[in-house]
Amino acid sequence: MEYEDKYAKIDGLHGRYLVDSVFDKRKIGIPCIFITENNSDYVKQRTMLYSIVQDTEPFYIRELRKRVKNQYHFHDTVAADRADSMGDAEHFEQFVDGKRYLVKLSNVLKPTQTKFSGRVELEFETVKLPFAESIGTSNDLEKREFNDMWSEDMKINFDDLSYTKYTFKHVNDGEVYYHGNVALDQFNMYSVVTIIIGERTDYFKWSLNNGTVMYIRGITLNPGDIITYDGVRVYRNGEPILQYAGIEIPRFKPGFNHFKFNQLVAHVNFDMRFYFK
Repeated sequence: MEYEDKYAKIDGLHGRYLVDSVFDKRKIGIPCIFITENNSDYVKQRTMLYSIVQDTEPFYIRELRKRVKNQYHFHDTVAADRADSMGDAEHFEQFVDGKRYLVKLSNVLKPTQTKFSGRVELEFETVKLPFAESIGTSNDLEKREFNDMWSEDMKINFDDLSYTKYTFKHVNDGEVYYHGNVALDQFNMYSVVTIIIGERTDYFKWSLNNGTVMYIRGITLNPGDIITYDGVRVYRNGEPILQYAGIEIPRFKPGFNHFKFNQLVAHVNFDMRFYFK
């Protein structure tokens, strides 16, 4: 990843000191080779590649690798036996983890042709965030939905339910586990907290880790009202109430996060993605 650092100097002192440092973007390089049957097919394959990766809008990519380390086998892309060969578990490519990147192509494609094969370098840059994000959300994890969403490097403890529980009923405090290694603390990271009010109140407050405090006041909340925190947006029963809410947003650190309400809520659900360096 690339950093963006800001430094300052103090008159009369040697050197400088770091004022601020943030992750800026990540570059992902992918060598691409395609094998064709003839010159006409080469043009078709090249055009198809252009149509897939050249776009004005960002898109998600995931990493595929072979299950075992061995030489790649190249195949005629129009031959009927391609499907049979790809079914061979030894050569079949698999997703290496449950992460994805939101990217955009950053270089000009300049394929080089050798007989009926083509080679080109693809360079992507991350958009919005420089981090990888989990394919699945915490709700998927709680429902035990897998489908290549999770991977061993996330170190998720599936045996202890406290690591995969994100829905609570009739509580005023508890803990949820954030599996990422980058704090979820920005409005452009996916986080939706849904709360069903349990008691009538004119002042509703809750906190995370005894630090971040969210509140709603100046409006009456009744039992059964559904409060939703979606990034910087706050809703009651689907209607925006941002003018009655504080400026803080829910922020989650790696590991367990303790939450606490100033009343016994009927229901609370924490849906989030996990972010990784």
